[in-house]
Amino acid sequence: TIKEQVINRIFLYPIKLIDRLNLMVHNNNLTIVTLSKISGDMIRKTYNIKPRIIHPGISLKGYAKYSGYNNRYNQVITVGAINKYKNQLFVLESISQIPIENRPKVIIVGNGGDAQYVADLRKYARIKLIKIDIRIGISKSTLIKLYKSSYALMYSPVNEPYGLVVLEGMRAGLPIIASKGYEEIINSSNGYILRQDAKLWASAYMKLYKNRELWEKYSQQNYTDSTNFSDLKYSQKITSIIDRLI
Repeated sequence: TIKEQVINRIFLYPIKLIDRLNLMVHNNNLTIVTLSKISGDMIRKTYNIKPRIIHPGISLKGYAKYSGYNNRYNQVITVGAINKYKNQLFVLESISQIPIENRPKVIIVGNGGDAQYVADLRKYARIKLIKIDIRIGISKSTLIKLYKSSYALMYSPVNEPYGLVVLEGMRAGLPIIASKGYEEIINSSNGYILRQDAKLWASAYMKLYKNRELWEKYSQQNYTDSTNFSDLKYSQKITSIIDRLI
């Protein structure tokens, strides 16, 4: 909210001022690493320094071999803490725009959640005739099974520049429908980056649902690309930077 943004700027200003003074003193020997282009642009704007962008990775263990079209159900999965900032309600709003005869089930997975927000999700789904399955605190193996039985990942957090959920969905061979902020890994070859317009998101899902060739293209591309975002490659890049500094 605007109120939250104003409060954050007021309280963070002294910290930013100290950071800028530190940068002026140590700029020549400083290496800053950040996780995405968006956060990199914020650092450049705030501190007038160019950071090194290294995308975090995920463990590829446990995903086993590629799971294709015939192993999927008409269901959408969305993953993350269940609250207004992860914005699962918008996913339900998008699904409500799909004709009921094609409407997918929605799997909502979180490691915790706001009780009132969860209740609001259930109420909305009941009113809009959406089948939902809310899972909290499940194991990684169960999560992977849910990924690999779903048809698409919908991910709509508020102001999140980069998240591992999208990488997990890619490794599970899921086409991705996500909010802006993931352009570095999602494009027209493997999914959709859309503004938060429920009708647009519903239309994107229906394109995948009705076009098996398109679904397989995105699915296979994501499964292949996910190897570029492994935790091993991430640690190697970080280690390389540390080695040059010591």
